[in-house]
Amino acid sequence: MRMNGILKQIAGMKRVRFIVISLVLVVGIATIALALTNHENKQKMRNIYTRGNYLVSLIATHPISSLDKDRREIVLKTLAKFTYPEGVAYCIIHDDAGRPMIVLTPKDTAAKIPPAIKTKSLYAIGLTQQKYRLNGSRKILYEFSTPMFEKGQKTGTVRIGLNLPTTSFFSVERISLLAMICFLIIAAVTFVYYGITQVLRPLTHIPSELSISNDDSAACIENPQESYSIHVLVQRLGQALTRLKKKLAETESENVELSTRLGVATFEKNQIINILDTTNYGVVITDIQDNITHVNTFALNLMHKELAEVLDHPVAEALPNKDITQFATQQETTQPVNTPSHIETTFAELAPDETFRVTFSYLQDDDGTPIGKMISLKDITHEKLGEKTMKEFVTQLSHELRTPLTTITAYNEMLMDGEIEDPEVKKEFYNTIRDETSRLSQLIHNLLNMSKIEMGGLTFNKELVRTDWLFQDCINAAEAAAHKKQIKVEKLMPDNFPTLVGDKEQLKVAINNVLNNAVKYTPENGSITFSLNESDQHVIFEISDTGYGISQEDRPRIFDKTYRSSDPRIVEQPGSGFGLAITEAIINHHGGMLEVESEPGIGTQITIRIPKEAYDLGSQ
Repeated sequence: MRMNGILKQIAGMKRVRFIVISLVLVVGIATIALALTNHENKQKMRNIYTRGNYLVSLIATHPISSLDKDRREIVLKTLAKFTYPEGVAYCIIHDDAGRPMIVLTPKDTAAKIPPAIKTKSLYAIGLTQQKYRLNGSRKILYEFSTPMFEKGQKTGTVRIGLNLPTTSFFSVERISLLAMICFLIIAAVTFVYYGITQVLRPLTHIPSELSISNDDSAACIENPQESYSIHVLVQRLGQALTRLKKKLAETESENVELSTRLGVATFEKNQIINILDTTNYGVVITDIQDNITHVNTFALNLMHKELAEVLDHPVAEALPNKDITQFATQQETTQPVNTPSHIETTFAELAPDETFRVTFSYLQDDDGTPIGKMISLKDITHEKLGEKTMKEFVTQLSHELRTPLTTITAYNEMLMDGEIEDPEVKKEFYNTIRDETSRLSQLIHNLLNMSKIEMGGLTFNKELVRTDWLFQDCINAAEAAAHKKQIKVEKLMPDNFPTLVGDKEQLKVAINNVLNNAVKYTPENGSITFSLNESDQHVIFEISDTGYGISQEDRPRIFDKTYRSSDPRIVEQPGSGFGLAITEAIINHHGGMLEVESEPGIGTQITIRIPKEAYDLGSQ
């Protein structure tokens, strides 16, 4: 009887477990269904806001004038085409006074819209979204509105109402998904149950004498030998589980340590990769057999490839260049003392207009054993261009210094030796020496100014400048030189001269440089026009001439220091090339700008714009 009671208790516990598991399963499925419904509702709400904002913005791009009688039908068809497929409840367009011009809505819907909703939409200054319930109805709508503008003026308002999306809890798709989830849960529970059964199967191999029947259950319980056998079996199982738990803990500890080390190594590797990617030169890393193991971003951009396209490929395939191959071979076969540290080369297929400095080195482990190679590629195009520019500068400067010094020395010796007796010739010699000395002084002055500009040491003393005085000082210097070449100088002056804040002497240098160039590069009997005017924000000086003009090839470099055109007519004129470079620096310091328009053989016009500034006498 006692055994029957125990069996009944066991059966009751099984039924309870079954009921509990069933309840958990039902609650879990219901929770998942509710979560899916909420997610779908949120997704539909996001879609409503996206569609509403898009539609009102699209319709607002139509000009209000397109609603005239002759185009009204076309506009209505266009609006219907873009609104009705989107599930729009209504579309209303008002003019600037709030009167409806177009109403696309069922006849009873517009009357049920709360007045507060309409008022807020009509007087909003930007895109507006409102959620409300129709009067006398449980229906919820979302209204989107935006003003319509034409030529900067508000001309109307677009209002669009969208229905609240409905989500069915028992939709076919959701029921199918829940059924699939139930199937997966049941399959997983079945699989786990039978798996545990198979694992515990050895416990069922108990000797037959330990089996308990209804007749001798009490005897079996009181039999110490049988109790001992069960005790030993459970004890051994507990010991095995304890050892397994200890081993699992040790394994977890080792796994944590290894994961930590791996994380640190991965972080350090990523840091190194990030550092390589941010460098302004290329890095190609290969193994000892010259197969690529890593390439940074700079080198990948040079190759026009992705990292996966070059990994494990020979470096000669990714960077086709005979100079690099020969250089690498020389590094491997030549003693380091006799090996050059780098080479300079170009990549005809990848970057034909750029020059690179290529450096080759070995990567070694802690024992000094080579484990790979590193090739670095640095773009030195600007350095080479700078070297070329410097050589041209030194050559041009030497010529400009030597020419006046040679003339001064020769004429001075002739005068000192008494070779010149004619007073007119002597006067001409003295004038030439004076002009060449002035030219040499101006060249040195330009050199000093250019040096100060590059070093940031050129000082500006800004004050209130009368442009009539500035204009007259500049034109006086230009007229004297133009008179010698019989060049006509035309002055265009305003009735009222504006004033500006700036360094008068530096502005005079900048304008005179442009005027001197106009005189220098305009042939005899040509003309120069110097004008002054003002706009709302700038004082404008314009210098135009009928000179040789500037070619398209020379125009991008006319403000480079020491640069001069290769045109023979320009080369034969004396000059250092500093003038426009100094002018640009002075005008930029005043916050102004230079504009150049030129056509070879016709002439050049250079416009100088200097912004007007407020002048506070108390702060100067």
